[in-house]
Amino acid sequence: MVIDAWLSGAAPPHYASAALQSFAGTLGDADRQVQSAPSSDIARRDALKSAVGRLTIAAAAAERAVKAEQQIQARQARQDLRAAQADLAAAYRQYFAQQQ
Repeated sequence: MVIDAWLSGAAPPHYASAALQSFAGTLGDADRQVQSAPSSDIARRDALKSAVGRLTIAAAAAERAVKAEQQIQARQARQDLRAAQADLAAAYRQYFAQQQ
């Protein structure tokens, strides 16, 4: 949403890049939590960690693009974020399916 707002001119670049930087920090916290979580299925935990990592990378790319005011790169980062979010949702479902 932040990238969409920035691309439409509804959010200034400093606000959008700060929001994306904050999001990346939150993802870093999530990554540490996943790493330290006990799991009977290491492969599923690693898949979840990998998905969080992809989302973190996409968020960082989006933040750099917005900060540099590069709309083409921001659009690509938006697509990468959406794909990474879908991957994370699938990995999350798989991870927690083992506990049911």
